[in-house]
Amino acid sequence: MNKHFGMRIALWTIACAATFPFSGSTVRAETEREQLFSIPTLEELPLQIETLSTREEDGVRLIQFYFNGPSFNGEPTRILAFYAVPIGAGPWPGVVQLHGSGLKTLKPDPAIGYAKSGYACISIDWAGPDYRGNGESRKEPHSKFKSRGNMALKDAAGRWDAISPEEDARANGVRFIRRSLQFLRARPEVAADQLCISGMSAGAQATLVALAFEPDVKAAAVKYGGGFIRELNWGGVFGPITAANRDDPQDVNRWISIMDPKHGLADIRASTLMMSGTDDIFYWLPSVLATWRHIPARKSLFILPNDNHGHVNNEVVPRRWFDHILGRAGGAWPEPAKIATSTRGGQLQLAVTVAGEVESVSFWVKRMPLGKFRSGRAGKSAETVKWLEAPAGKGGNGEWTALVPAVADDEQLVAYGTAISPSGAKASSDTVELPEMDNWGKAIR
Repeated sequence: MNKHFGMRIALWTIACAATFPFSGSTVRAETEREQLFSIPTLEELPLQIETLSTREEDGVRLIQFYFNGPSFNGEPTRILAFYAVPIGAGPWPGVVQLHGSGLKTLKPDPAIGYAKSGYACISIDWAGPDYRGNGESRKEPHSKFKSRGNMALKDAAGRWDAISPEEDARANGVRFIRRSLQFLRARPEVAADQLCISGMSAGAQATLVALAFEPDVKAAAVKYGGGFIRELNWGGVFGPITAANRDDPQDVNRWISIMDPKHGLADIRASTLMMSGTDDIFYWLPSVLATWRHIPARKSLFILPNDNHGHVNNEVVPRRWFDHILGRAGGAWPEPAKIATSTRGGQLQLAVTVAGEVESVSFWVKRMPLGKFRSGRAGKSAETVKWLEAPAGKGGNGEWTALVPAVADDEQLVAYGTAISPSGAKASSDTVELPEMDNWGKAIR
């Protein structure tokens, strides 16, 4: 342990309880989550807005400002944000827009894009002055809060030390999300019953955690994020916490018991779109799929083939989803069912039915040697096995089908389908695995 040992001792009982799988530890972890992610009301902590700049252009009013965030790690915080809103009375639906990890400079473009589409959008900086915890300072302006860093740090001796959630920038990000929703609800030009969240990468993970505590949010877009860290994402973006498990397993257990989004999925009520890539090296596909399966609210899945974090800045897809959920755009959203497989003339037939308006369907198929299947990219790009497209045709029974070569005895096949509506909305089915795989997350309950 390092110089923060004293604070760790104060949490000794809780940390030990999080280590062992009995019901008391689960209840205690849930209580800790609620306490860490609770924030004061606006009456208890006024916003105290400090405007840095204001401009009006192309029918949009843009404000850059600071406002009070909830205290974190024992000290006050200030949130830097851009707020863009259409010029007019409203009320406008509201969006909280979130960046991913490693932000250097907060840009207004996402907020402006939403405002031009008729939304009031607050885009916040939740990275703080030293988000990566490596001493690299960011230029002003930026949000202000005290954090040890992100997940885990390596000391001079090469030992990894898990950061307690109470000091972790990602936990503070969840609190900043909730505070930003308070900001929108307090604005007279915002329809407080039509709020949405769009989060990317680390901001997507924070979005999943925050949604469990915000049942009134109508819609959310989670781009490249997921839960079930130890089960299905033990590496990737969670490399630091994985490494810390060797040297600091007790604190890693506690971190996961609080920070893994899986613990709050059952409480999500927002209509949630999950978007990710088959080859993402940060948030692995099995983790994304398992997270999507466990969300009880209305949901949609969009998996981009042969993609590694390539559309993390895409706000067009989330905006289309929000328009659909809020009834601002016509047409039904495609809803692919589970893929069915059968043998036809020595070939494998993939079949899926899709509710809603559908213009086209394609299956995406990947094959690797049995026991060696991986969803992400290989160490060398030339060695990465591609997902191959199999365009589907629509039969008289309404099924969309495609024939592909049969699965060999020494081969693993994984496939999914993506449907496109006439308006351009895209939705993917869950995957089918032949043969079934233990490490794909479908056995998780």
